[in-house]
Amino acid sequence: MLDRELLDIIGRGHPDRTFTTMGAGLSHRVSPLKLDEIQIALNAKDSETIDSIARLVANFYIKSGRQHPSFWRWLMGERGISYFWITESGRAYLQAAQIPATSSDKIQTSGCASPEDLEKVKNFLQRLGYKITTHGVAVASMRLASGYSHCETASHLAVLTLARDAREAGDHAVKLMALIPPASAMLELLSEFKSANLIRKEIFQNHGQAILSISIPNENQLDFIHQILSSSSDSRNRVANSYSE
Repeated sequence: MLDRELLDIIGRGHPDRTFTTMGAGLSHRVSPLKLDEIQIALNAKDSETIDSIARLVANFYIKSGRQHPSFWRWLMGERGISYFWITESGRAYLQAAQIPATSSDKIQTSGCASPEDLEKVKNFLQRLGYKITTHGVAVASMRLASGYSHCETASHLAVLTLARDAREAGDHAVKLMALIPPASAMLELLSEFKSANLIRKEIFQNHGQAILSISIPNENQLDFIHQILSSSSDSRNRVANSYSE
């Protein structure tokens, strides 16, 4: 209960403070809170607040950053300020807790994905052109538990797989160009899913921008691919493979 209350506080953010952060290769505007601001709003023991923050960070519901002092302030003993802000997964979790599960394709609120849930993810992923791996099943379970719908979970796996395929293609122009047709097909399908309310607008926009940045050849393409894979713990191993393989 404390974790949920703290996440809600961090999710509301600071009314007058905004930073720009990077996540999955995309920039995001956030309204972070300092630790003392969180403690005041939560009105809990310091140890309870720290423990709750640690659990939320471990579940990728919040992220933290540190603003370092100037050299002279550092010499005077200042050691910087830590800030905390909600992630996409954290916001999805809050939304999931507020939305009744009236449809099998709406947000999942269960802490454990059922075989039926995973089968629906696999079906959506197959329509996007991929077959799930063992690691992908584990990632899908975590995403469903964090509030992603079946379709949103499949889209997440598809983006990670496209990025890994592009990284493995390296600077091989023919292999990179071969990724454009399936990426275009993915975008078209995701647009249909959004129209059917199977994927939220903000997730569709983030995933769509990621697909474009991964698949369209440009001087920043490889850097973006590295960023999206290195910024997600889900991409430690392959989450899916192309059906053409």
